[in-house]
Amino acid sequence: MLCLWPANFTLEGDGTLQPAEKRDVFAPIDGTITDVEVAHSDMVDEGQEVAKMRNTELQVTYEKALGEFQATAAQMFSKQRQLSDIKKHDDYIRLSSELDELKKQNEGLGLQLALLKEKRELLKINSPIKGQVITPFKVRDTLLSRTVRAGQVLMTVADPDKDWELEIEMPDHRMGHIAEAREALQAKEPGKDLEVTYILNNQPGRKLKGVIKDIHMSAEVHGEQGNTVMILVAVNKDDFTDRRPGEGVKARVSCGRASLGYVLFHDVIEFIQTKVLFRL
Repeated sequence: MLCLWPANFTLEGDGTLQPAEKRDVFAPIDGTITDVEVAHSDMVDEGQEVAKMRNTELQVTYEKALGEFQATAAQMFSKQRQLSDIKKHDDYIRLSSELDELKKQNEGLGLQLALLKEKRELLKINSPIKGQVITPFKVRDTLLSRTVRAGQVLMTVADPDKDWELEIEMPDHRMGHIAEAREALQAKEPGKDLEVTYILNNQPGRKLKGVIKDIHMSAEVHGEQGNTVMILVAVNKDDFTDRRPGEGVKARVSCGRASLGYVLFHDVIEFIQTKVLFRL
């Protein structure tokens, strides 16, 4: 019976419920966070300022360039006044040459100032999308007065009004079954993908349905689970009213039919194949 009786073959993975539209907010340059203008769960608009930074080196460079720019501008004004009063031809040529040199310096300093101003604007950190601040939980306490590096993730903003999805961490050794099942399904019904049954940790009595929409190409190490692959599952957000980003889920990916024995003992069979038979 174990060998011949067919049964549904599903593979289980843990994951979280997340808004599909979410973006990380990065530190654009090195600096120290001086102000955080939002709290966890606050709604923000696209482009809204969410934090401010300070970069001492940048400020010193800007003040120095500004001082030099103002000094050369003052010298230019002085040379121009002298030229209007000068009578000797040789002095006129000399002052004109000095004035041209000051103009070149002033133009270069002006360009440098413009670039430094653009860089100073980066100290104002803005939200890339309209949405809700979902991480970290104590965003002010976590970031305030903290020194950060360019490219470091400061917070995440997600749009809860758009689609939601599951992020399932599937153990890497199970991905072969999923790949085979997807290939077989899409050969019969192009455009379709594997069905996923899941339960929310806060509603364990309700079984909900979703469909795989993407699978990451690379595996990553996640604690005790070892190597896992991220599977993104499209879900119907209207299936649940209490939507909380990061809500834990348990999911089962439907991989077609297999013998009852394989369904019950496939982990044991794979262990024997990889740990025992492979070494013989």
